[in-house]
Amino acid sequence: MEQLNQIKKELKRIASIKCRLNKQQGKKTYQEEMDKVLAQEEQLKSLRDSLIQPKKTVTNFTHDDIQELSYDEVIRAIKSIQSKKSNTKWLTPIEGDNEEFRNACRIESMLNERRAQLQPTTVSLKSSIIEVLDNSTDMSKEDLIHAIKELL
Repeated sequence: MEQLNQIKKELKRIASIKCRLNKQQGKKTYQEEMDKVLAQEEQLKSLRDSLIQPKKTVTNFTHDDIQELSYDEVIRAIKSIQSKKSNTKWLTPIEGDNEEFRNACRIESMLNERRAQLQPTTVSLKSSIIEVLDNSTDMSKEDLIHAIKELL
């Protein structure tokens, strides 16, 4: 992690040098200096990319990958896979008659199952609290607090 932070700092430094060089395009050694900076930047980027584990795309998720996702990640993945489905639905003359579309449907169903497992209870809790508040016109403050605490 420390190495990655150092590489990011160095990339920022290189970007600053590039920006400064772009303002000096009339300089005699401009092209040589820019080539040198671009080579350094390319080396740093390849080093950074080798240190970072690439994220798996939603279309390559397995059942185990999906089981590791949080609720918010599942929601984002569902939106992404639905977009993929829309884009691949008509790749062939017959609607949905291609492997990419079928794979996207399979992954979407796994994601929907995971979403059902992780469904937060806050939605039902919120409606229960609203119901208690609506019926609290003749309740004392202490009774109202007690009723809400029971829900939590």
